[in-house]
Amino acid sequence: MYRDDWTWNLQLSAMDWSPEGQRSPTHHHVVFQGRRPGLLAQRVLAVYRDRVGADVAGAEQPASLATFRRGGLALHARHEFAIDDLPSSPIFVPRRGGVAGGGDGWVVVPVLNDDGARVELFDASDVGRGPVAVLAADGGRQLPFMLHSVWMPAASPAPEVERLRFVDDLDDSLFGRLGDDERDAVLAVAADLSAGA
Repeated sequence: MYRDDWTWNLQLSAMDWSPEGQRSPTHHHVVFQGRRPGLLAQRVLAVYRDRVGADVAGAEQPASLATFRRGGLALHARHEFAIDDLPSSPIFVPRRGGVAGGGDGWVVVPVLNDDGARVELFDASDVGRGPVAVLAADGGRQLPFMLHSVWMPAASPAPEVERLRFVDDLDDSLFGRLGDDERDAVLAVAADLSAGA
């Protein structure tokens, strides 16, 4: 585990998940969301009371994208975002024909901001130089926060297989505390989710 004064609020990371990259990993890219005391809810703090340190109420701290060398925890490079940016999970995209391991390609980071969402592209060999390209949404449009993301070299339709239906997991015991309107809403959502299954 790597700890420094800027490593508060570790998020998910990106690496080369290809078989070649897993055999010879070189770089590991991590987003730290920084410290945002104003965004913490008392209910969340209560749930994590055994895991949250006293520094949770410290000064605001910007988010960072950091690259660590694999085989140890040496910090290779670091980019600091603006204080009002909220980066989502990084995605490693290998360069076609490049060297496997996580350092030859790009790191893609969706960034949320009150002024609109952005997608920032970093050179995986040196994220500390900042983004090499930025795609900004017009008109203050937003993207959803992405917790889990991974690069796939090609997209293909899901295979036709028997699938479980969400609505089949619902039974009357789950609706005991819901009013009629809430129950109808849950059933409508379940039906929509199950329509494609």
